[in-house]
Amino acid sequence: MILVTAENPTFADRSLIMRRDLAFGCVVSLITASVCQAQQVSKRDPIESANAESFLPDKPEPIKTEATHVVHRFLDTKGRIAIAANLALTTLDVVGTCRTLAAGGHEYWLPTQHCAPASAWMLGGFAFDVSLAYIFHRTGHHKLERIAEVLGPIDHVAGIIYTEGHGGQL
Repeated sequence: MILVTAENPTFADRSLIMRRDLAFGCVVSLITASVCQAQQVSKRDPIESANAESFLPDKPEPIKTEATHVVHRFLDTKGRIAIAANLALTTLDVVGTCRTLAAGGHEYWLPTQHCAPASAWMLGGFAFDVSLAYIFHRTGHHKLERIAEVLGPIDHVAGIIYTEGHGGQL
């Protein structure tokens, strides 16, 4: 999470941060939409298939294709590594946030300025990241599952970097 230690940010600072976050959100949305589109099965137009049936042989040979993706377990090695890394980054962000709040700093993006509710809020974000990856796994969107596992902890990385850059303690 983004921390502000000494004073409240100016309107210009908030505006720049909000524009940056909006641009980042748009990029993530475009990537997610393109991956979703790539995973959809193309369907033929029924009018075209009706016209094409007259040119087909009586008993066409079945097309033999190999599976393009391998079904894997949710908690395979890559999944465990991603979840462990996400938990480690969340823990570092929670520690930095609590230390900064204890020193009189201001948490910019959380609805509270106390350590316990802020920790619960960030750990809820971790649970959301893992749940989203699991939903993608169960619905067969395995590329989106891996993307969610990798992009989930980005907000915690941003919070850690911002805390370190502005004199916070981890």
